[in-house]
Amino acid sequence: MPVMNVENYIRECIESALNQTLRDIEIICIDDGSTDASGRILDDYADKDDRITVIHKVNTGYGNSMNIGIDRACGEYIAILEPDDFIDKDMYRDLYKTAIENDLDFIKANFSIVEGKKGDYSITPTNVWWQEDAYNRLLSRNEINELYNAWIAHWSALYKKDFLNANNIRYNETPGASYQDTGFWFQTMALSKRVMLNSGNYYRYRVDNPGSSMNNPAKVYCISEEYDFIEERLKNLGILDVFLPQYTLMRYVSHRDTARRIADRFKEEFVNKTSEKFNYMKTLGMIDVSAMDENDRKKLFLWMDNPGDFLEDLTLATKEIDKRIGEFEKFFIYGSGVRGKRIYMNLSDSAKDKFVGFIVTKKNNEEQRVYARPVYAIDDLNLDERTAVLIGVTSKYSDEIKNILLDKDVTHIVTIPEDVV
Repeated sequence: MPVMNVENYIRECIESALNQTLRDIEIICIDDGSTDASGRILDDYADKDDRITVIHKVNTGYGNSMNIGIDRACGEYIAILEPDDFIDKDMYRDLYKTAIENDLDFIKANFSIVEGKKGDYSITPTNVWWQEDAYNRLLSRNEINELYNAWIAHWSALYKKDFLNANNIRYNETPGASYQDTGFWFQTMALSKRVMLNSGNYYRYRVDNPGSSMNNPAKVYCISEEYDFIEERLKNLGILDVFLPQYTLMRYVSHRDTARRIADRFKEEFVNKTSEKFNYMKTLGMIDVSAMDENDRKKLFLWMDNPGDFLEDLTLATKEIDKRIGEFEKFFIYGSGVRGKRIYMNLSDSAKDKFVGFIVTKKNNEEQRVYARPVYAIDDLNLDERTAVLIGVTSKYSDEIKNILLDKDVTHIVTIPEDVV
């Protein structure tokens, strides 16, 4: 548990660890120079339960805290518990049992997004991966490669310590940086051989802590520093060429999403500097677009060749969606695959306020979610006159979906050209 100024959350977090049905665990709390009551709270719990070890240190950052914890851990498997989150009591028992039985390098489970206050939480079950048949079985190497498009969720997992040590998998220790889970995640993905996904929903991931890094817009280039770290690690391991398709894809996706998210005053400089990096990679033969779809390839090449046009294009989709759904009080996206997700990622904040959820022809399960948004089967919906459905499938299937909607008497069907999104 890496701890830094979370006095409002730490009790619920540590008690969820203490209440695990797997009793034979050690709880290593790294107090990263907290200036609030977090350190004292940890010491109080350690006095009452000898499974807890508290390490106090000056503030050296998240990555260093995580590495100290990994080095200190004595168990066969290591779990990560963020101090503003909490876990179901059976999480470690269930994951450990499966990990031992299958000699796994790591096992990752589903989780829930949590907002609100204790006793009045809004809890949204979320799958780490959308393919239901990928759960509860060993994955092939090719299937593990596909998981680069899944949730990182490094905290919803157990990792074999021998696997981490044998491959020297550790966190980037850049002081003050964010996104250091990204480098750890990429290493575990690239170097693992025995991996399973667990369909259980155990981890409660809080998204409304105002002190969390996802709510800090100032750290514009932290994601770039993290991918530089990944690049260097893959080079040192001699496997950069092997994973260059995944590296190119994820460097592009993460930087594109960062460019969308950061404040407007940072966008132009960020886009220009990122363009320079991609072009430098090209001169070194380090661009491999084979894992990217055609649309993302076009956008990457545009970014490299004309960053100004890319920046304009980056906001074009958002503006176009806003224009087309602006007259409606609410709307759905039909399709929860690649295109549907891409459309969702381009929604403005005001559009997200109107967005109800995804529609599919047939649901996989009752609690199916995409980006923490509900998924509905078309047969379960009755849409009124103030509601639109935005087509989120490729042109190959759009006519078929339109006909399904027309048969359901849906009158407001919205399409976005594929060259826009």
